[in-house]
Amino acid sequence: MKLSMWMLADALKEYDPEINIVNGKCILQGARICSDELKISKTAVFLSENTPGQIVLANGHDMICVKCDDILTIFNVVLDTFEKYNEWENLISEELDAECSEYRILELTYDIFPHYFIIADASFLMHTVYGNTGDYSDEELFRITRANNQLPAEALVAINSQEKVRKEGIGAYRLEGIPNSGIDTAARNLFLNRKHTGWLVVLCSRPFTEGEIQFIDEIGTFIEKCRIKNRVNEDNLSKSSVLLDIIEERDYNPGQVAERLGAFGWYEMDRKQVYVLWSDDTDSNSSLIPGRLSAFSDDIFQVMYRDTIVVVVNHSLTDIPSLEKVLIGCSELTGCRIGRSSCFTNIFQLRTYVDTARIAAHFSGLPKSIVDFSDITLPYIYSLIMDYSLTDILHPSLAVLSKYDAAHGSELYDTLRIFLENERNYSEVSRKLNIHRSTLMYRLDRIAELTASDPNDPDERFHMMLSFRLKNEM
Repeated sequence: MKLSMWMLADALKEYDPEINIVNGKCILQGARICSDELKISKTAVFLSENTPGQIVLANGHDMICVKCDDILTIFNVVLDTFEKYNEWENLISEELDAECSEYRILELTYDIFPHYFIIADASFLMHTVYGNTGDYSDEELFRITRANNQLPAEALVAINSQEKVRKEGIGAYRLEGIPNSGIDTAARNLFLNRKHTGWLVVLCSRPFTEGEIQFIDEIGTFIEKCRIKNRVNEDNLSKSSVLLDIIEERDYNPGQVAERLGAFGWYEMDRKQVYVLWSDDTDSNSSLIPGRLSAFSDDIFQVMYRDTIVVVVNHSLTDIPSLEKVLIGCSELTGCRIGRSSCFTNIFQLRTYVDTARIAAHFSGLPKSIVDFSDITLPYIYSLIMDYSLTDILHPSLAVLSKYDAAHGSELYDTLRIFLENERNYSEVSRKLNIHRSTLMYRLDRIAELTASDPNDPDERFHMMLSFRLKNEM
C-alpha cells in the first residue's frame, strides 16, 4: 500500500513533528537512510540527521522534522508503519478473494483504525455499522441513528446541501455543518459502475488528521472493490433505492421514506409524475440514457424496473418542458418509446403510476413522442379482453353482416358501425354515408331482419360497439 507524508506524520506524533507538506500524496512505497551513494526515488521517504537531536524525513518538497537522537529509531517507526498498512491491505485483499462482506472489511479495519463506521446508500439508508459508541459523548445521537437505521434528519439535510457529496474521484473529505453532533465526521463517496451508491462515513471524537482522511479514502476503495466482487446491483444502493422499495412493494417504513425524500427536497404535497422509457431492442443505445438524464438534473430519480427505465420527477424541482426535450432526444437516439403517467402527490401510490406509464410506453407504438396513459386506455382494455378471453366474444351480428356484404356487395356492416359510433343520429349518419335518410332506414330494417339485434337496447348496443372496437384492434 502506498503511504503519504501525512500518514507518516501521524505515526510520528509522539516525536513532536514539525510538518512542512506541500504535496502529501499517497506515493510512498519505502524508506531509505540518506547516504552519498543513494539514488533519489520519487516513491521513497529519505531520513537524515539535520542537527543533533533532530531527524528529517523528506520526499520531494515535503518535509517532516522530528525530535530524536537516534535515526534508526525513527527509521524503524517508518518501517513499522509501512508494514502495518501493507499487512492490512494484504488481509483485506485475501478476504475480497473470498467474497467477504463490507462488514468484514470494517471489522478488520477497526483493529488498526478504531473509529465508528457507517456505510449508507445514496438515499441515506444505513446498510452497515461497525464501532464502539463508548468513545463518544453523544450517546443519544447513536441511539437515534441505530433505531431509525438512518442519520438524523438535520444531518441528512446538512449532508445533502454540500456539492461534493455525490462527486466521483474526489477522495475522502470532512463533512461540514452537521448540527449539534460534537463529532468530527469524514465521508468517502462510493460509486459502482460510475453510479453514486452512497457513502462511507467515519466518526471521530477529535478532529481527523490529513493522514486519516487519506486512509479513509483507501477504505472506500476496498468497499467499492467488494461490491464489484460480490456483483452488487447498483440500483439497490443508489439514491433511487428509496423509491425502488415502493415500486417493487418491499417492506419499508413510510415515515423513514418521507424523511429520506425530504433530504432531497421532495415533500408530501409536491406534484409528481412518472415517465417510462421502453425499448424492444436490448442492443440499442439505451445504456446511454441514464447518463444523459443524470447530466440534465440531480433532482430526478431514475431506476431500472422490469427492463425499462423509470424516471420519477418532482414538478417543484424540475423544468418539465426541458426534461421532455431530453427524453425526446433519448428516444431519437435509441428508438425507445416513452409513456407518461398523470400527476399525483402521494408517493406511496407510486407503483400504480409506474404501471400506467409502462402501459402507455408499451402500447404507444410511437417513438420520438411522449404518450399519456389516457391516450391508450381503450386499446389497453381491448388488448386485455382479447388476451384473456377463452371464447369468441364478438357480437354475432358482425359475422352475419360481413358475410352478407361479401355475397351481395352491400354496406350493412359499415352502416351499423357508423350508426353506433354517431349515437344513432340519423341525420349525421346519413351525411357521413352520403345516402338519403330513407335509404338509411331501409338498411337498418334489413340489418334487424338479418341479425335479430336491437341497437336501441343499451346492453346489446354496448356489446356491438365493443365488438367493432375489438375487431378493429385485431
